[in-house]
Amino acid sequence: MCDLAAGFKGMSSWNCKNGRPSSGSVCSSNNVTSWEGVYCDSDFNVIEIFLYNSSLTGTLSTSIGFLTSLQYLIFDSDQLSGTIPTTIGYLTALYNLDLGYNRFTGTLPTTLGLLTALDYVILDENQLSGSIPSEIGSMSSIYYLSVSYNKLNGTIPTAIGLMTSLFYLDVTYNSLTGDVPYQLCLLTELENNTFIYRNNSLTCSSTCSYGDTEYCISPSTPSYYPIWIPTVETTGKLLEFLFQILIIYISWL
Repeated sequence: MCDLAAGFKGMSSWNCKNGRPSSGSVCSSNNVTSWEGVYCDSDFNVIEIFLYNSSLTGTLSTSIGFLTSLQYLIFDSDQLSGTIPTTIGYLTALYNLDLGYNRFTGTLPTTLGLLTALDYVILDENQLSGSIPSEIGSMSSIYYLSVSYNKLNGTIPTAIGLMTSLFYLDVTYNSLTGDVPYQLCLLTELENNTFIYRNNSLTCSSTCSYGDTEYCISPSTPSYYPIWIPTVETTGKLLEFLFQILIIYISWL
């Protein structure tokens, strides 16, 4: 954790001395930590880092990969910069990854594909560039993926059709080109939900129809996106996630 803390500025409660926590351990015997935004389990493993809108600056160290029990990594609405380290692929217990509204640059690491337990990913409002790696198709548990307002280019990978649990996909305001892959038609969880891709240079040669919702109406309407009509199942998933975030926030107070 001290290696991770070394990359940050503005975290006065993350106290280290000679490369070790000043208190001797980040997680104490009663499952409490004095480190702001850090939560532990009964085995003294760090399982959550929740630092939303904390005015945090600096970079995300490669040492993040040592926190192999981490389940929630949330640095939303901070001012972190630099690249997303490839070592994030070691966090195989991770359920929730939220690095939105920061200043991350570079490409999406292909090692994201190793995170098969991930169900929620927000990388909005950064300066990420390059293509969307096909390796993300291995994230078979994911149901919410948003990479809007970046500088991503290239095509939407056909491997996205392997993400069979996906019910929300937002790639708006990038520089994506080519055809929207017909493999999206395989994602039945997108039925009556949202695939948003406006403000790119995408075209549609294929058409998927789900009830009254039609994706990719024609190549002449690349800015079209359907409205999310919530179903009982998908609304339940979203409420479950919001409840988890609320519990984390309350415990932080």
